[in-house]
Amino acid sequence: MQGVRIAGLGIALPKRIVTNDDIARMYLEERECVLASGIMLTDAEREVYETSDEWILSRTGIKERRFAEPGETTSDYAMRAAHEAWTDAYGDGLELPEFFILGTVSPDHPQTPPTSAVALRKMHFPPYRNGLAGKRLRNCITMDVSYACTTPMAALSVGCALIQSGTCKRGIVALADIMSSTTGRHHRARSPFAILGDAGAAYALEACAPEHSWFKNPPVFMGGDGGIDGVNENRIKTLAGGSAVPLLAEHLDPRRDDHLMFMDGRTVFEDIVPHVNDRLVPDALEFFGLTIEDVDVITPHQANKRMSEAVVKRLAKQYPHVEFRMATRDCPEGIPFGKSTVQKTHTIIWYDNIDHFGNTTSPATALCTYEARELELIKPGTRIMQIAFGGGYSWGGLVFTWGT
Repeated sequence: MQGVRIAGLGIALPKRIVTNDDIARMYLEERECVLASGIMLTDAEREVYETSDEWILSRTGIKERRFAEPGETTSDYAMRAAHEAWTDAYGDGLELPEFFILGTVSPDHPQTPPTSAVALRKMHFPPYRNGLAGKRLRNCITMDVSYACTTPMAALSVGCALIQSGTCKRGIVALADIMSSTTGRHHRARSPFAILGDAGAAYALEACAPEHSWFKNPPVFMGGDGGIDGVNENRIKTLAGGSAVPLLAEHLDPRRDDHLMFMDGRTVFEDIVPHVNDRLVPDALEFFGLTIEDVDVITPHQANKRMSEAVVKRLAKQYPHVEFRMATRDCPEGIPFGKSTVQKTHTIIWYDNIDHFGNTTSPATALCTYEARELELIKPGTRIMQIAFGGGYSWGGLVFTWGT
């Protein structure tokens, strides 16, 4: 059984920074477009297009996020992040990877072609300085993986399995989403448009000796629970456009936008916070045969700042002998949570970057890991736990030790 290490990390960020004031203006512009089309709105329907910096910041902790430019696609950001990761690992010393796994919930095209194939075609590998367009790609395992906000765990599990099984020696796991074009700009109680951002991130994975593996085998803990009669499946959902509800013209009504994702934010918050504390973290630790003291840094999915704070507060009560510190780019030393008088015997950094990236969906945990490494919160020997949760409900945990 081969071991697995991370040989390189890469990220790809849009240049366009979008503030909460920009979001508020976009909502109003959308309302004007609806009215200009001749659609009548009630006073209540008009109000759902209204928001503000204070409303968004107080409820989500987000100050700004990145949006892709018109014409840019998910494959573009997957390609850029993958290229950065491959270059970080090997410079110009290697040609094609043996696998290219892309985790995304916003593919370039809803059915075909697979976005991973498009991204790989766009990538530059020596000696193909101008990309792989027109080149026959052989012996490269390529696939898209999608599991809502838990997509990074699913994609990494595939990449690690390909190496651990001896099928491949090295490859890329890319994670990318452009959420700004796949969510509606209205129904504030349902639409997550105000909290989402666009980005890409990628890992270059390679085989190593089993005793030097960064990852356990199996590397990922995952779960899901649709609830009674699928009630949980309706909390975060795209209503129309699939086999359950084929897309019709009526679904495109801008007062409905049933072809775009919506979220029952309040219910998701109330469900997920206790779930992370009562099931996800303890079950993942049990799965990996670890205790909470074995974890040094947590790089979680970035769903909502208030949700993160609620989870960390509960963790501080669950494990009173551990000091939990929420760190950010502007405060890398972290703010401590919990006022227990029990002597602290271990410190865990919870790294949060939703304030400047928003919820980027698939690349969120990788972006946190990348930044934490840049801030030197992650060093050789640091044990990292990634946790994610999302539509379905789905959830997952990943633990690995940063090597040299």
